[in-house]
Amino acid sequence: MIKVSYNKRIQRPGLRDLNPNLQASNPKSATQGNPNLKPEYADNFEIAYKTNIKEATINLSTFVRYNTNDIQSVRIIRHDTIISISQNIGTEANYGASIFVSIPVNSRFTLNGGTDVFYRILKNNSPDPHISATNQGVTPNFRLLGNYNFSNGWSFNFFSSYQGRSYNLQGYRTNAINHSVSVKKNVFGKNGSVSFGLDNFATPAYKVHSQLNSTYLVQSTTNNLYNFIVKASFSYKLGRVAQESKKKQLAEDDSKDN
Repeated sequence: MIKVSYNKRIQRPGLRDLNPNLQASNPKSATQGNPNLKPEYADNFEIAYKTNIKEATINLSTFVRYNTNDIQSVRIIRHDTIISISQNIGTEANYGASIFVSIPVNSRFTLNGGTDVFYRILKNNSPDPHISATNQGVTPNFRLLGNYNFSNGWSFNFFSSYQGRSYNLQGYRTNAINHSVSVKKNVFGKNGSVSFGLDNFATPAYKVHSQLNSTYLVQSTTNNLYNFIVKASFSYKLGRVAQESKKKQLAEDDSKDN
């Protein structure tokens, strides 16, 4: 099956982007909104193809996303402070492709995975040579998840994802590898469940690097982030499924007609 689509979207600036007050919790690195921001417009084109090979389902797509009045953060120097200001930088174009595969390995184990890669081009189209800027780069993304159902209502789930560098007008930012595992046990005749999980247990601490380059400054930043999470949850469904009541009502109506 082949699907061709196009849509046009409008993204209005958020309150933080519009707030003109200087936010300076760090006296040397502040942020400031821009009340003169215009909405951001996006034109999205996509061609998608879906097929089945035996039990596996494969989804392929290619896309183009073109933004005008793109809202991005731009860094400037004011006295001895670096200030990040939201601006309509001009244009942003993304050209990419993706693939997603779902494979039922057997009656108990299902494996899903995919990747998408896109090439981003950003331009602020400024006539001023001191602030005119452009940037471009390739960002890959990978995902892998799976589920295994044991006997007696037990199941095991895992998930992992990786995103490459995120490019902005004046530089880039690296991203972390996220992963999680969890086990779930159905209770009370599948009306309830108890689950336990761990997030980012193999990399509880990781570093995120940012690089900014402009006429006014060159800034390199490294942040140490800690994102190890232990999760536990319990859920229980009350009442009956509405669809069963609807089927019963339809059957009663048919018997009356007969």
